[in-house]
Amino acid sequence: MGLFDDFDINEEDVKTSSFDIADGVYRFEISDAERRDGSTNKPDNTYFVISFQLEDENGDSAGEKQSWHTLAVDGDAEHRIAKIGWSTLKGLLLSLGIKGSELQDFEGPEIVGVRGTLQLKTGAKKGNKDPYQNIRNIHVDDEDAEEEEALAPKKASKPAAKKAAPAKAKPAKKAPEPEDEGDDEDDDNPFGDD
Repeated sequence: MGLFDDFDINEEDVKTSSFDIADGVYRFEISDAERRDGSTNKPDNTYFVISFQLEDENGDSAGEKQSWHTLAVDGDAEHRIAKIGWSTLKGLLLSLGIKGSELQDFEGPEIVGVRGTLQLKTGAKKGNKDPYQNIRNIHVDDEDAEEEEALAPKKASKPAAKKAAPAKAKPAKKAPEPEDEGDDEDDDNPFGDD
């Protein structure tokens, strides 16, 4: 019997370490997004952690990658490291389809289940010899983006008004084209306004 058998562990149920995932492009689904108070090394810090379940080009599980963002250092959200954490979290949430107007009320579960592609790229931190693997170039699947757009007008009417404005501008460009300014002018306006 082997080590896994000795502990009655099915190797297929064990997740691959995020440290063993090669650089490259992967499909992802967000499995968790939560605030965490403290870590083993820094129990007084506050973090926001997003867990990405990764698949390779064959659709096989490639493991899990987590994105940690420091929200407060020893309770101070204005600390230099916390400001960087807030900035990177905001950029990530925007790339995941959270609208700017929705950021203030964001809690985490809103992005669980979002699917798309991302790139893992390893680089070195300044002044640190240890390499660090970054999550980059996140693209959300179209169906998730369309679903987010469909939900946005229900949460706030202002984004819907902004989207309607460009639609009005397009017919206005076409209106001057006809040389005859007869009674057909009302037919050019798709909104029926006089």
